[in-house]
Amino acid sequence: MKILPAALTALLVAAAPLRADVLDTSLVAAEARLLIHADVERLVDTTLFKLMAADPEFEIDEGLIEFQREIGLDLTRDVRSITIYGTSLEDESFVGLIKTSSKLDTSIQRLQQEDGYRSVDVDGYTLHSLNEGGETWYGYVFHEKDGDGRLFVISERTDALVKGIRVVDGSRRNLAEEPEPAVQLSPSYGSVFYLSVGISVANMMDFEPASEVSKLVKSFTLDLGEERETVYAGLTLESTEHEDSIKVQQVIQGGIALLSLISSGEANAFQDFANALQVERTGTLVTVSFRYGARALYEGLRELADH
Repeated sequence: MKILPAALTALLVAAAPLRADVLDTSLVAAEARLLIHADVERLVDTTLFKLMAADPEFEIDEGLIEFQREIGLDLTRDVRSITIYGTSLEDESFVGLIKTSSKLDTSIQRLQQEDGYRSVDVDGYTLHSLNEGGETWYGYVFHEKDGDGRLFVISERTDALVKGIRVVDGSRRNLAEEPEPAVQLSPSYGSVFYLSVGISVANMMDFEPASEVSKLVKSFTLDLGEERETVYAGLTLESTEHEDSIKVQQVIQGGIALLSLISSGEANAFQDFANALQVERTGTLVTVSFRYGARALYEGLRELADH
């Protein structure tokens, strides 16, 4: 599913290997149904990232240098966090929030030199607009009152962007004010990537008929991070009925068993990763967890890259 236009997607992908900025729910619309938060400040401080960035095999450093040359931002210093939220499943309605430094001003100046750039006035706001590859995205910059921080709000639709701007400036309700949010707001300590979806998975994605489990899950969260040099991942899936959660658990356990069987003839790291997956069920919740030492995980990824 296309969530953001190519220009923003490139920025988000490149920023993924980036210093700690926790999720700020006061910047997210109260009616959000999908929420993604990447704490790039914390990410670049993790052991796993440092090991991979120093290893030419993963080409992270090369990508960061190229991005800085093209965009003018040092992603290991200038970007603090990236948040994306949606109030519906329409791709164009998603809003991106990029917390960065005053270096963003230089990047905007570069964008203004592009052939597809123009400035547009919508509902009293002057928006940046860039058409690239037939797709257009719009952006608005907030300046931090005390400091050199910037918040770049971006979307494919001007109406979605204006609503997002009004959430930030306080004229629309935000998620922190919502007593019963549709999304879960519980990223763990050390989290670098958090995803919460308060919409049926079956309605969100196009699954093949064989993936009946997608119809049994009404919401899910994914939390990735590192704490004390241990990398962890937690996937929680919620079903409406108790019986449905049992089916979800059985399908996942079967998939892990199959993965272990298939990986038996592959690199040892692949088998070790599969064995580290744990599945538990409590009521209508099914949790899949993964914990692995950061250095051991790096060595395992290195082994797979060489395999």
